[in-house]
Amino acid sequence: ALGEIGPDDLAKIHIRKEKEPFRDVTFEDGTHGRVWCTFSESQIDLDYNAEETYAMMTDTITFLGERGVKLLRLDAFGYTTKKIGTSCFLVEPDVWRILEWFRKTAAERGIEIMPEVHDHPSYQYAIARRGMWAYAFALPPLLLHALMDLNSSYLKSWLRMCPHNQVTVLDTHDGICIPDVEDILPRYHVEAVIKNVSDRSADPILRRSAANAHSVGAIYQLTCTFFEAVQCNDDAYIAARAIQMFAPGIPQVYYVGLLAGRNDFELMEKTGEARDINRHYYTVDEAVAALGSEVAQRQYKLMELRSTHPAFNGEFELHYSNDSSVSMGWRNGPHSALVFVDLNFRTATVTCTDSDTGQEISYRV
Repeated sequence: ALGEIGPDDLAKIHIRKEKEPFRDVTFEDGTHGRVWCTFSESQIDLDYNAEETYAMMTDTITFLGERGVKLLRLDAFGYTTKKIGTSCFLVEPDVWRILEWFRKTAAERGIEIMPEVHDHPSYQYAIARRGMWAYAFALPPLLLHALMDLNSSYLKSWLRMCPHNQVTVLDTHDGICIPDVEDILPRYHVEAVIKNVSDRSADPILRRSAANAHSVGAIYQLTCTFFEAVQCNDDAYIAARAIQMFAPGIPQVYYVGLLAGRNDFELMEKTGEARDINRHYYTVDEAVAALGSEVAQRQYKLMELRSTHPAFNGEFELHYSNDSSVSMGWRNGPHSALVFVDLNFRTATVTCTDSDTGQEISYRV
């Protein structure tokens, strides 16, 4: 439950919707109060100051561990921290105390933790340093900049310093997130990416203030499929996917991304949820047809290489290349796999050892 919050403190709260993050309720004993509902009025936030919350989470983690779960994603964990006078989002040191409890409790049951947060990239590094899996949400805007400007310098700078215990993405159900690339890509380049993608996307998701839910804040997410973001250019899309597959970390491929999905304006207008533009409901026939497309099969070939080639169990190497290309690979004893991406021609060339014969082979993806 929540007490009174003054207008100044209300203005500091970070929210995700055009409503206050509270709901007036009547409790079982007949008393009235307000509770937090960060995402929807049917989803009440858990109180991480209450012992009952940790007991429930312990039971849940135990249940999952007993059924073989090895990696647990903590969705939107930044909203676990509630303190008057703050943004109530990623409040330190509270957020690290809560995460450490999750990490330790999960580790005791053979599970690793992957917290999900969209904010300044320093949080991903802090998560990785604490022995958890981070999300590489900076990668999509960096790739879009590289493909649009034909310049890989900022992308390669990130590849040199990014955590290796990370999960990489091109697209997610949330679209393309912007705060995660702050201070990695200069602001004027970020604005150029936003302008370019906005020409063919829905309205972006904005940061808002709880004091005025209709206020216009900084752009938080671009509502667009990644395939549309690269103007439905198969070669540009495969070049981006190749870089993702060879970057440090575990590649995650969103279903709309695998199927090279287009923006679903009809679904977005029907539901009123801007992010639904990137959440098309595929029929079986649609999915089968999309999986058989050339662009899906090219992705599948990359995914198969990433999943089966022994080089990826070794060490990552970022090789020298000019600013209009990217050259990187993996080496594990006699096994090696290299990708060379030419941004000018949107080509991705793989050179790798044959796992059986050891001979070197090369091919365009």
